[in-house]
Amino acid sequence: MSIRDVVALSAKIQHKVSMCRVKFSSQFILSIFFFAISSYSATGLAQGRPGSVTVTGEASVEITDYFETDTYTLQYFIIDLQSGARTEVFMPGPANGPVNENFRTGNIISVHGSQRPNGRDIDFQDLELLEVYPDNIPIDRSADAEAPVATPVTREVLTLLVDFNDAVVYDYGTPGNTPNGATLQNVKDRMFNETKNVAHFYDTASLGTLTIPSAAPGISPAELPVYGPYQIDLYYLEGNPGSCSSSSYVSAALDMWEAATGQSRSSYKHHSLILPNYWDYDPQCTFGGQAQLGCGDSCWAVSMDPVSIMHGVIIHELGHNFDFNHARTDTNNDGSSDCEYCDSSDFMGGSRNWMKFNPPHFEFKGWYDPDSYELHTITPTSTLQEFQLIPVDEEDTEWPGLRALKTTRTASTNYYFSFRQETGHYDNVTSSYTTGVSLHWRDSTSYSYFYRMIAPGEVFVDVTNNLVVYAVGPTTIDNVGETDTTEAFTLRVCNTTCATLLPPVNLVARGTTPNSIELSWSDHTYNEDGFTVESSPDGSSWSTLATVAANATSYLHSGLSDGSTFYYRVRAYRVGETSDWSNTSSASTLPASGSFGFRIQTGDDDVEEFDSSGSMWLNSSFINLGLDSSNGAHDEGLRFQGVAVPQGANVNSAYIEYRAYDPGTGATSVTYRTEDVNDAAAFTSTTNNLTSRTFGAASVNWVLSDWSHLSYYQSPDLKTIIQPIVNKAGWSGGNSMVFVSQGVQTGSHKGLSYDGHIPSAPLLVIDYTWTPPATCSYSVTQPVGGETWTAGTTYSVNWNKSGATCAATALLHLHKGGAYDSTITASTSNDGSYSWTIPADQATGSDYRVFVVDSDDGTYFAQSSGNFTINAPVETCNVNMVSGVTEYFDASYEACEILVLGPDFIAGDGSNVSVNSGWEINFLPGFIVEQGATLNANVCGQSLCMISPSPMLYGCHSCVDQICDIDASCCGVEFDDACLDMVDTVCGLVCE
Repeated sequence: MSIRDVVALSAKIQHKVSMCRVKFSSQFILSIFFFAISSYSATGLAQGRPGSVTVTGEASVEITDYFETDTYTLQYFIIDLQSGARTEVFMPGPANGPVNENFRTGNIISVHGSQRPNGRDIDFQDLELLEVYPDNIPIDRSADAEAPVATPVTREVLTLLVDFNDAVVYDYGTPGNTPNGATLQNVKDRMFNETKNVAHFYDTASLGTLTIPSAAPGISPAELPVYGPYQIDLYYLEGNPGSCSSSSYVSAALDMWEAATGQSRSSYKHHSLILPNYWDYDPQCTFGGQAQLGCGDSCWAVSMDPVSIMHGVIIHELGHNFDFNHARTDTNNDGSSDCEYCDSSDFMGGSRNWMKFNPPHFEFKGWYDPDSYELHTITPTSTLQEFQLIPVDEEDTEWPGLRALKTTRTASTNYYFSFRQETGHYDNVTSSYTTGVSLHWRDSTSYSYFYRMIAPGEVFVDVTNNLVVYAVGPTTIDNVGETDTTEAFTLRVCNTTCATLLPPVNLVARGTTPNSIELSWSDHTYNEDGFTVESSPDGSSWSTLATVAANATSYLHSGLSDGSTFYYRVRAYRVGETSDWSNTSSASTLPASGSFGFRIQTGDDDVEEFDSSGSMWLNSSFINLGLDSSNGAHDEGLRFQGVAVPQGANVNSAYIEYRAYDPGTGATSVTYRTEDVNDAAAFTSTTNNLTSRTFGAASVNWVLSDWSHLSYYQSPDLKTIIQPIVNKAGWSGGNSMVFVSQGVQTGSHKGLSYDGHIPSAPLLVIDYTWTPPATCSYSVTQPVGGETWTAGTTYSVNWNKSGATCAATALLHLHKGGAYDSTITASTSNDGSYSWTIPADQATGSDYRVFVVDSDDGTYFAQSSGNFTINAPVETCNVNMVSGVTEYFDASYEACEILVLGPDFIAGDGSNVSVNSGWEINFLPGFIVEQGATLNANVCGQSLCMISPSPMLYGCHSCVDQICDIDASCCGVEFDDACLDMVDTVCGLVCE
């Protein structure tokens, strides 16, 4: 390299650094790039000579969005500072990562690795950071979530409309994607003029932090920075046709623009290309958009999608330039993504409708107003805190209100609670996100994860993080000092020590057989003793149906008639407290027999998986049973929800009905199987999500005849593959069932899908007959009602059971006044008897009943047929009894009520007597009671000279001990005539 080349390179880098707004001296810059030049020349890439190499240049992280298949790819490049050559760097580990944190678009880096055989690319080993681009310096939020925020910035965007010389293009301005005739005006409108335009979106979504001006410096404001169309070749890429490289499209279009206008691309930070949708003409280029992730001193974004949502794709791809990654979902909160684009409340998710970013994303960029309390970090305490969230989508950046709450999820992640509403221009938030509070989480990356919705009246509890969040519900609040109002949502937050007994939520009743209805609910408290379930035939007159254990979330109401309808409600209880009732839910038992249809219910329930890649297509307008000319061999999946066939029913016949999408001809033969599970999970975009499932061995083959457009066609009888699923012990009427169809796909047969025409979506028809199985039944035989039992005393609770389905264990509850009072035992052998010592502090009352509950799931139970009484405990007093001497009674026991026996009562040391409350003191002949004595002995509770149905007490008296040693029944069963005879023969005592 000559000194002139070095000087030219130094000038180029000087310009780059000045655009970066980084203060380096020219000597320092020159020294860096002498190093870069020498480093590159010493270890540069040599075509076809693999080995250890070092490449120095500007990092470019590029993301490709395949919206239709819910997949994406990340690629990493280094752009040589001298030649502009691009070297792809392949990262180790799983797809799309992990990535060195310094490999970010715009950074000047030196990457070391192993050269690939193609001589152009390398496998990553390590990296040296030479220069950090200013945008890549993260905002420091370590001290306080409310500080600091992003500095307001202006980002110039140059938009170029591109046409292709070798492909049919679409008119961006005409609904229906009419071929040819593309104009600039609608692109200008979408960027700057329309009510909903890209510049307006970023201004309001960033709460005024980010501005996209309508013209670059030196350009007349009247001329919008949108140009074209520029004609380029579809296969334009450095002699490598068909690789779909957007960077090449950008470069070619910018060259044409500079030549046509005399302007410099360096005047614009962002270069945004709008491409025609040419998927049908080049199957290799199936992406919806491509962009650099993050930004150097310039970056590009390419949008290619149908006109109806074009503005959304532009926003999405520019969002990547601003370092946003995708809005994922994590529906089980396990810390990993289960769907790449499925948070449809965000432009970076699957929806490109008109709505703002989610709170994790705008917080990631510091896009909240420090003067208006936009985002607040909470630490749950034992004191209940109340907050009102205004909608994230509230357009007025001056509206003072809280838009999100943030709190700890793990050591490195946070929860975000927010409220989404259609408001102002942002009127496309779907109802999936407007009916409650959205719960997201985010770690230190630019990804966000939607976890779940929290409905009004529901409670979110995270015991690990000591967090309880009450979603109270919507309300209306005033803009202080102004006349306008907005809808808000009230949340209450505390830790687990402050929460009261919370009601169950999301009660759902579902008929599962002709004689049973299954209840399920969410348990949102953590310190209950159990739940009371009530039923009603009309929704107004309620009676207790069952009590179930703590943490229970289901109950099966059995023994019903087919076609019966009941209403249900559930509440939590503990000693002295009950929660509010849950919501009311009703259901009917299933018919005992008949033929019933179950139609596909969502667009994600009829899917196609491509054999070559395993990619999933979830939203096609048709089910392609025949040949797929674009994607080759494939498998079709159908998931039918709510298949209300009772467990164990006999399937008489079954079929799937399709409605023809278009005329069908040719040889098509498919084989059906069912997924071998109790309840089939929903399809996702995960690779091989259909064929990775386990399917049963039984199959049914269908050779299709010719189809007529919009006519209906039925598969052969599928009962042989459905019966094994219905027979599974875990199957329940109302579960979901998945079918896969595979086979010889040479003909053309397509059926309408849910997305194609909802009323014509595939229909599963099943004819069945059901015979009721044997069940368990209970009856309580003691106490049955009318008994009087005494606290502190032991009694036997008895019950009968019958039926083969009874559980091995039972639990016993005590009810008072028709409500739960306490648990007698949480588990005991289901043998029909339990010895219960009534607690001494049990409250008195005559309105008690005992419940015996089957421990498996509370399905079967019985209660006392009437009320019984519990009296106060027996009082015990000590009395001095000395043989042959006057007996004394201590004055301190005057409050006791004592039964005093005559002189034939034998006393011994260590004895005691128990008497019932309410007894009177009886002074029998020969027994004297005086006051003032000190008592030092107790009295046995029975005369030796009196037959009693109760056994004697061993250890009460030496004579009793001798008798019990001879005949154990005297101390174990009852003191009868034989025991009384031994008082004389063994002890030598005479009873008169």
